[in-house]
Amino acid sequence: MITIKNLGLQLGTREIFSDLNFDAPQGDKIGITGGEGSGKSSLLDIIAGRLLPTSGTAKISGKIIYVAGNISSDFSELRMAEMSAIEKLKRKLRGLKDEEIILLLDEPTKNLDNEGVEWLIKFILTRPKLTVVAASNDRYFINRQKRSPADQIYLQ
Repeated sequence: MITIKNLGLQLGTREIFSDLNFDAPQGDKIGITGGEGSGKSSLLDIIAGRLLPTSGTAKISGKIIYVAGNISSDFSELRMAEMSAIEKLKRKLRGLKDEEIILLLDEPTKNLDNEGVEWLIKFILTRPKLTVVAASNDRYFINRQKRSPADQIYLQ
């Protein structure tokens, strides 16, 4: 569903990342970690088609659903404009088949309490056909939502 070949990104004179390669077949759970400014969000933007790489290719097969940061753990019924990102995500996923979706999560646990983090991990792990690429500095979340150490990308 995702094939990244020799991907590079340069902003001005600064090289963000280069020669990045990975495949994420259907159902893979990929964690992207790295320091501030290492290119985690930029990589998600390239996968989502919102940013063009400087070099290489990103081939995507599936419907992209992008959730960027600040997921709130407020699960109460609110008007759509006031709903948490998790509630909005649940609504976006209704009626869609997991095998058709690529879920991109950018710092999804930033404002979650422990209960919210556990809910999100369970949500991801109980959907074996759902492809997930998550960029986060939350090592606990990254380590729990992936299947093996090989499913992690570290950007310097």
